[in-house]
Amino acid sequence: MNENNNCPICDYSNSEFFVSSKVQMQNNDSIFSFHKCLNCDSIYLYDPPKEQDLSHFYDENYLPYSSDNIWGKYTNLVKKWQLMLDKRRINFLLDLNKKFDKETRILDFGCGHPSFLYELEKKTGWKCFGYDFSNNGWIKHKNTFDKINLYSGDFNEIEFKNKFNIITMWHSLEHHFNPKQLLKRLHDISLEESLLIIEVPNFNSLSRKIQKENWAGFHTPRHSVIYSPKSIELLLENSGWKVERILNYGTLDAYIFWWLGEIEKKNISKNEIKSLEKYFSHFLLFKVLYFPIFLFEKYFSFGLMTIICSKK
Repeated sequence: MNENNNCPICDYSNSEFFVSSKVQMQNNDSIFSFHKCLNCDSIYLYDPPKEQDLSHFYDENYLPYSSDNIWGKYTNLVKKWQLMLDKRRINFLLDLNKKFDKETRILDFGCGHPSFLYELEKKTGWKCFGYDFSNNGWIKHKNTFDKINLYSGDFNEIEFKNKFNIITMWHSLEHHFNPKQLLKRLHDISLEESLLIIEVPNFNSLSRKIQKENWAGFHTPRHSVIYSPKSIELLLENSGWKVERILNYGTLDAYIFWWLGEIEKKNISKNEIKSLEKYFSHFLLFKVLYFPIFLFEKYFSFGLMTIICSKK
């Protein structure tokens, strides 16, 4: 944890207040602050929750860990969208490198509900590993994921027998309060010609400027750093990784990211987040209305970015 409130990117001790934000996606009235580093301009969570308290913000009511039926009668449709996202990520990986074979080892760090790894193993036969600090994402579906090696707990205490060809971090790096230490650990357990793929919210995005403290990228207080292209490149270069490309979009639909910010802006009771069925019409209506705008997400950042890295 960042107990001394130094910048997690450059370890500089001086910062200034940037914005305050209430706890998002949960029935909790606490307010946290984000500061701007006066050395590297990074935005980070100031006075984050203590390590023993952090699990309270990832309980069973936390949206990504919620029941499969949170969308009620629309659940099957939402599951199909999740499948489309998983396949989009798989195709993204396969397009990056055609050389991988059955012996390819991939680690999805922050795998949550590991449907991505499930679909990837079915398609490629790769040796798939997933890690999350909590097993809430798969504990009720152990039989479904029996071909995937899943780990939870203290990542530094896990001993992997072999190193990895690919490491993916789909919206997980921003949750880590010691990102430099984590990236160095990932560097140690990866092969020389490995790839690191990171998808995170982009601070330099239109949605953040419009939605301000309600922007889903803050994900208060679970996100430790709100990355910009500049800050994440600085972090990676100082952790043994070489940035090959930064894309102004992600595999996640930027509209979904924007919609979550609108839910926060409307100050919907966090108890109601347990059931989103009645908000589906709102979601679908604006999905249709804003469809032409989000067609340009590859040219203008609407909230996300993807970083492709190799080892130095």
